[in-house]
Amino acid sequence: MKTFHDIENALRDYNWMVKEIQRLREELGIVNVSMTAKYGIESTLPKGNGTSNPVENEVISRERKQKTLNKFEKKVKFIEEHSVCIEDDRELTVLNCMLDGMSIVSISQHMGFSERKVYSIKDEIVNKMKKNAGNAEFAGIAG
Repeated sequence: MKTFHDIENALRDYNWMVKEIQRLREELGIVNVSMTAKYGIESTLPKGNGTSNPVENEVISRERKQKTLNKFEKKVKFIEEHSVCIEDDRELTVLNCMLDGMSIVSISQHMGFSERKVYSIKDEIVNKMKKNAGNAEFAGIAG
């Protein structure tokens, strides 16, 4: 997450990514009972033509979800680690509103600023986070 737009998108998407992380963690903790073997008379009944091994499908599905979870956790962690560099009260307020999922229009109405002013504050937040990430990487703190 090095570019301005990557950080900007992560800020905009932070709120729903946190919710999705929680949902994926819960889902990955649940075992799908439909993939258990059948016994008794059910095991002798003819099976439908078509779909492949349900265990294999479950593994593929879990892998995909785990990759998505890891990607979202990386973005959320980045935002949380680098938001500490924001100290200005206006910037902190805009940042917190964005992290809560508010739109730029909502933030401008809430704070009594023009949308253009909120956009410029957001751009300053992103630039500070980018600079902070670069400094941390240079110092060998972040990867």
